[in-house]
Amino acid sequence: MGALFVTAGSEDPRFNQPFIDAREWRDEPADAPVFPGSITTQHGGAAPVKARHLYVHGGFTGTDAKFSFCFPPEEEYQARFFQATHQLLAGEEATPRNVAFALASGAYSVQTNMGGSDNPRTAEQSASGQFDTTIRGYRVNAAAAKFSRVLAAEVYGPHRTYGYLYGGSGGAYQTVTSAEMTTGVWDGFVPYVMGSPQSIPGCFTVRVNALRVLKDKWPSIIDAIEPGGSGDPYAGLNDEERAALEEATRAGFPPRAWFNYVPQGGGPLVLVASYVPLLDPTYLDDFWSKPGYLGTDPTSSVGAARIQHEATVVDVVPGRRQQLELSSVPTGDLTGADVIITSGAAAGKTVMLGRVASDGRGQVGLVFESVGDTIDITAAPTVVDSIEAGDEVRIDNSRFLALQTYHRHQFPPATPTSTIPTSTTISGTPTARRSTRSEVWTSARQAPSAPPVRSRPVASTGR
Repeated sequence: MGALFVTAGSEDPRFNQPFIDAREWRDEPADAPVFPGSITTQHGGAAPVKARHLYVHGGFTGTDAKFSFCFPPEEEYQARFFQATHQLLAGEEATPRNVAFALASGAYSVQTNMGGSDNPRTAEQSASGQFDTTIRGYRVNAAAAKFSRVLAAEVYGPHRTYGYLYGGSGGAYQTVTSAEMTTGVWDGFVPYVMGSPQSIPGCFTVRVNALRVLKDKWPSIIDAIEPGGSGDPYAGLNDEERAALEEATRAGFPPRAWFNYVPQGGGPLVLVASYVPLLDPTYLDDFWSKPGYLGTDPTSSVGAARIQHEATVVDVVPGRRQQLELSSVPTGDLTGADVIITSGAAAGKTVMLGRVASDGRGQVGLVFESVGDTIDITAAPTVVDSIEAGDEVRIDNSRFLALQTYHRHQFPPATPTSTIPTSTTISGTPTARRSTRSEVWTSARQAPSAPPVRSRPVASTGR
């Protein structure tokens, strides 16, 4: 049976019993958890948004799907609504800025939690094939949008309501899917900054490679590019540094933009990094063991940057950001490092390292936010919660270092079967893009004297 197509008059068999559990007038939008567990600045120092509105909260009986609507006063209403979407916006509370945008435009806002427990929360879950990705792809959003029109008619009287769905990155895929798989639910769609399976993760990996290799040279590089500079950002760079900057430039990073990218670090790489070992499970071992990869190249700085540090969990420090106190912590750059649990209930599992405290006590923070209605993008809650004092762990940045040049070992096929992601990919399930021809992949790093690097499929994530 094909995916459910939603119309203005159709009934979704799973999301057909909406309920309301809160309805009240408010003078300003409330703070809202956003991914990955951070909080908006409504009351964080910035002037809060002031906008009177009717707040309505509810969900769909028998499911974990929830929604919220924010209706403007009748005299300000212009018969429209705006609905933001992104697969990581796992809370049903719209951000204050989104609410303010809608109200200022004579519209009400619509927000869902993308299905709650029906929305896969980790890379492993997304790749498992056990989740119905049409739910977060478009069905929950559509059900909430349709019910919002019923309430709008109650609040303002019978009228034609015009609705608009918008989303960036992974939300852009959801927006396109919604346009394809519905009719009469929304009147307009605005996908923007769409993730691409042809560029992900290479557009991020080439960036983090340059950030690591050039970490001590950015001041001089940026100074050379700025007005009054020499105009030669390559001055003073060694061969490896020059190659990293040149590679990033050829990949599309404008040199004049680095002043902005350097403070951002790896950016969205964390959203897709966990998919690579799932879709290309031998890459990490190959990188550190086979000729043709930087991991076996004695002239590369990557070997010296590698950290593999064994330690014991002394204590688990509870809190909103889970903390571990370790018997010892390593020195060096731990950006993107993993904590690999080697004993105990979570043995064999991996979680991404958040930071290492500098107070000498060996406290390590894991990137995990224990906020109930937010989504975790790096670790399954069951893994984090099962770590106990006495467990052995290894702090290891091998995966992140190998990932930095993943783009050198993959290229899209010359004649792919499709250049447009399928609805399955769009709605959140990553698929490995493989060529229909026999090995057409090549390596950018190959040299005549070097053995050929084994070809690889692109790890497409539909971010």
